[in-house]
Amino acid sequence: MITAASRALVRGVVSYLGGMMDFDVTEFLEDLYALTAIDNSQGATDHVFNAIDRLCHEGEFKIIDSILDNLDVSKTPSYLLRGCLCITYAAKEKLERRTKFYDVAYDAIVDRRGFPVADRLLSRLV
Repeated sequence: MITAASRALVRGVVSYLGGMMDFDVTEFLEDLYALTAIDNSQGATDHVFNAIDRLCHEGEFKIIDSILDNLDVSKTPSYLLRGCLCITYAAKEKLERRTKFYDVAYDAIVDRRGFPVADRLLSRLV
């Protein structure tokens, strides 16, 4: 039986190898949520890092902005919120939505783990 998480892993590998011309943000996010739902932290992290790294490499900053703008922080674990900020840090000047995403992610982590932890985890990723 092929699960949503299995499809997510396969699509992640295929999109990484085959380019991002047909990148679907909604599908990407659904796959991400499927991976987090089964606690596949490595798969979810790879999914985010591979896609965003490739999108940055190809100069697809509007797609990355769309990911950041549409990511549901209530469905996204803290480690992935931080991961999104890490992988987009180098391109932050080219990403119009990253500042808003930082603020939303920071608030979510404060709510989950408290101000000292959020500040320690995210203060260098502004």
